[in-house]
Amino acid sequence: VSVTTPNAWHKPYVIQALRSGAHVFCEKPIATGYADALQMYRAAEETGRTLMVSQTSRFSNSAEAAYELAAAGRPRQAAVGLDRILR
Repeated sequence: VSVTTPNAWHKPYVIQALRSGAHVFCEKPIATGYADALQMYRAAEETGRTLMVSQTSRFSNSAEAAYELAAAGRPRQAAVGLDRILR
């Protein structure tokens, strides 16, 4: 299940989906507070389901390029490149 509601509404939908037996993919931020996020992760543990939080930038071409620069021993260029992209 993919939860893409406004942030304040994530918790009830995530917990309901987990308790229904689904694995859940939730947009970030996962919650508006730590307590809500903790309840969601506990529900995932209790049900044996996976709760994954979306890190959309993680799968972008720019993030992949920065990773490749860092892996090639050029971390400064990777950081500068990401800083320009994120502005």
